[in-house]
Amino acid sequence: MDFSAYLSARNTVQFLGEPLFTTVFLLALISCVLSVLYLYKKEERYEKMSFLISLACVFLLTIGFILLIYFHIKIHQTIDLQDPFSNEIVGKYWIPLWINEEKLYFWMFCFAIIMILIWKSKREMREFNVSLNLIFGVYVFVCFFFSNPFKSPLSQFHEEISLWNSALAALKTGQLAHWYVLAQLFESMYGRMVYYYNTSYMWIHPPLLFFSYAAFTVTFLACIFMLLKKDDTYENLAYSITKIGYLPLTFGILIGYPWAVVAWQNEPWWWAPKINASILMWILYTSFLHLRIYVREKKIWNLTAYLGIICFITLIFTYLVTYLGVGAHAYR
Repeated sequence: MDFSAYLSARNTVQFLGEPLFTTVFLLALISCVLSVLYLYKKEERYEKMSFLISLACVFLLTIGFILLIYFHIKIHQTIDLQDPFSNEIVGKYWIPLWINEEKLYFWMFCFAIIMILIWKSKREMREFNVSLNLIFGVYVFVCFFFSNPFKSPLSQFHEEISLWNSALAALKTGQLAHWYVLAQLFESMYGRMVYYYNTSYMWIHPPLLFFSYAAFTVTFLACIFMLLKKDDTYENLAYSITKIGYLPLTFGILIGYPWAVVAWQNEPWWWAPKINASILMWILYTSFLHLRIYVREKKIWNLTAYLGIICFITLIFTYLVTYLGVGAHAYR
């Protein structure tokens, strides 16, 4: 294990990533101001400037994502897990790009791409597009202040691997008092490598969900515009984008089942708040899609729009319950 090379790569990501993401934050703030000006004054130049700045933000976010890919590759190249008793290398880390602070960044990145695609294909929906830009600004704000992947890259993994490196150093210098402490630490590290970091499910389950969350954000806004504008354009968009998000949501939840059976075989994971909230969210979005059969009726039109908004509130709750709740799927 070349811990110093790992630290060097981590410092590089911090050094380059923090000013880059700060630039994204400032540009997103300017773009939000321009969006508000367009909504207030209806001058096309504000909408065009907002679009160009958002495009620049997506470009910078892409560079940031490439930086994160570089960091993950360096982890694979420099960090391995060695059995301290047999000195055998039991594995090298293949860490996915959506753990720790990177989850919200990936979600925001997916939304930014969807936003740009809608801007380019639905140029006539100017008010809707600049409203999407305001939501993007909220994503950037939350990610920048509460889940910045460049401020302390992979903080949880860094804490684990730093503790492991310190334990190995203490072992070599004879300062580790009890072997069973190292054995317990190794067992914990190996379990997380096999059932969390390196499992194939981790490369499939979370990104499908985060992509669906990004798509459902557009549904949320389209439902608000359904109530405000009473226009079929927004209902059609809400239905179309929900279909796009519904398939990865469904498959993502299903693929999580065999992973849970393997990883949490001795725990009652099916009672975890996260699991139940996810099922509730899926049921609500299923109901939203089925309501379209009757959406032309006036009362059902409003009910559909309100349900789409409730669905998104449930989505946010499902994401937050990971941090606020307890159980096998929680971080508490």
